[in-house]
Amino acid sequence: VMYNTLAVWLLTVSVVLTSLGNVWNVFWCTRAKSDRHGRYGDGWMVSNFPFLHSLTRLLPLAAVFSLANIWFIVSPDGIFAQHPRLFCWTVGLLFTKLAIHLMIAHLCSVEFHPFRRTMVPFFFLAAHIAFTYINTRQFPMIDERLVLLEFLLLSSTTFAHLAINCISETARALKVNIFTVPKAKQS
Repeated sequence: VMYNTLAVWLLTVSVVLTSLGNVWNVFWCTRAKSDRHGRYGDGWMVSNFPFLHSLTRLLPLAAVFSLANIWFIVSPDGIFAQHPRLFCWTVGLLFTKLAIHLMIAHLCSVEFHPFRRTMVPFFFLAAHIAFTYINTRQFPMIDERLVLLEFLLLSSTTFAHLAINCISETARALKVNIFTVPKAKQS
């Protein structure tokens, strides 16, 4: 067994166990009748089914996790065996971007909106592959390496955009200069 494959399976098991523990904690927090942990939104689902509403916020994270594992397992070209670092970077950047949005929403006490434009190409490709497989009982002929590189470019570009915007907005809120040195301190 290759060490990188073992590491991925170890991390996958760790993520699943941590996620189940977090879902358990959210379940008990939403059952409590106090607003100690905050209530975000005022829709019908939030007031009638708060736990279910909480779970819907995790759908994109679960989709990225599931689709990456499916691609890892059933890839016709064995994409992970050929390009393990590219695969891990691509999926990691996507997952991290979604997690950062979740953390920012939590820190700013605003409702988390998980369905981001970044995810659209990934979901369209997954739907295309699924529909092709359902209709023809075989996977479509695509260059997986090229798709992986395109997804890496997309995920790294959107992650860089998120990082720069987070830094800029935080600096604006704190009224501090970033990426520049004030004229008074230049000498």
